[in-house]
Amino acid sequence: MGKDQNKLESALAKAKEGGVLSKSDITFLLRPGQDYDLRLEIKLKAHNRGMLIEEGLLCGVGETANAIADSIAVMHELDADQVRVMNFAPSRY
Repeated sequence: MGKDQNKLESALAKAKEGGVLSKSDITFLLRPGQDYDLRLEIKLKAHNRGMLIEEGLLCGVGETANAIADSIAVMHELDADQVRVMNFAPSRY
């Protein structure tokens, strides 16, 4: 089993058990092949060059109150121009 497959299996197992998923776990599951820290770095560089950036909070994926607070702090640090809050509704299909 490859590194990405192991990471996927680990994140899915945590989610099924109702465990807390890290931001990198969530990014890996929802945006395969993308790295949370790299995305954040790119957004910060873009914003520093005058581009408008958007940030979002996805609720209902195993986040804790501390994780939500951390996400809001990151949005503040990035000085995000637009912020969305979305809920996760898994498909039955």
